[in-house]
Amino acid sequence: MILRTVLRSYHQLTSTVLSTAWIRPRITISVLLIPDKLWCWTPESGYVRDVGRISTEQYSEQEEVGHQQRVTCVRFRPDNRYQCISAGWDKTVYLWDIRMEPAKAAVRTIKGPKVCGDGLDVQGDILLSASFATENALQMWDLGSGNLIQSIRYRENENEAEYLYSCRYVDSSRVIAG
Repeated sequence: MILRTVLRSYHQLTSTVLSTAWIRPRITISVLLIPDKLWCWTPESGYVRDVGRISTEQYSEQEEVGHQQRVTCVRFRPDNRYQCISAGWDKTVYLWDIRMEPAKAAVRTIKGPKVCGDGLDVQGDILLSASFATENALQMWDLGSGNLIQSIRYRENENEAEYLYSCRYVDSSRVIAG
């Protein structure tokens, strides 16, 4: 017997249940809202599902693709409501297209950043990542190719480690991290 967790979406004013989803229990569940849809993120399995669809689907181990450890950050691309980016402890960043089936939804994989907090931001096709690392913790990546564009020097002297948890674009030429 596979245990399941229930996730329900409600109409705020009437408290009417709009949809019910039965999912396998996870340590953490994140819910992402985009126009006209509510999506469920099961971080340990690393994929996104439409709450409306998962209420009628059977759980399948074969569908699980993505992260192998805890996911700590999920961001939707500001210029594309159908793509989101996730990262976590497994030193992998995934670009997801939520219009696709879960087994094919990971359209880009970037190996390297160990994101332990709110350490992703996106501007256009450039991903900014903040990693829990001694050096090269702040990096910019090309989402189109998955290639590293540059590492941004964070520490002031060689004896300091970086160990970053968060980053944001301030504007097109400045970033903030800590």
